[in-house]
Amino acid sequence: MFSFKSPYGTEIHHELPDIGFEAPDQYLSLSETEQQQAFLSDELSIVAGQYFVRTVLLLPIQGTLQDFGWGVWAQVEKDDYLDYQNYLESPQSATKSLIIGRLANRIEALPDTLGLEVRLEFQDPAQRPQLKLLDGQHDLNQYQKQGVELSLVLEWVQDYLRPPGASGS
Repeated sequence: MFSFKSPYGTEIHHELPDIGFEAPDQYLSLSETEQQQAFLSDELSIVAGQYFVRTVLLLPIQGTLQDFGWGVWAQVEKDDYLDYQNYLESPQSATKSLIIGRLANRIEALPDTLGLEVRLEFQDPAQRPQLKLLDGQHDLNQYQKQGVELSLVLEWVQDYLRPPGASGS
């Protein structure tokens, strides 16, 4: 079992949390009125005629059997969105098991991730599609292939756990 203490309090965390985005950046940048005109569910989103699917980008942690997950959104073509929507409702109806898209979130801890080309691999319908980066030069692609150091994951997690207004290390 893995555990660590947050530097921002006394709470001990007994596992690494995944870090997730609640929506695609395009949705998050909308005003409250514009958000009411868009569609957002736990798994799917439509913003101004653009289609998004919630995914998980898994990174193996070096020296462990654990993965760290970024819960991110991918922008996909309308037909792929509709196919995935049908897959969620009826898995045997899917005509594809993977689709190509673009990363729809900017991960602040990394070089720009917004718009990177990705592949979404459908899992069991109870699990979100796994996201694989297609840009071989980006840090995330290297982390997916070679793993990421635990110390770096802890930095990401601590930044995520930082209370609003607290200064960084």
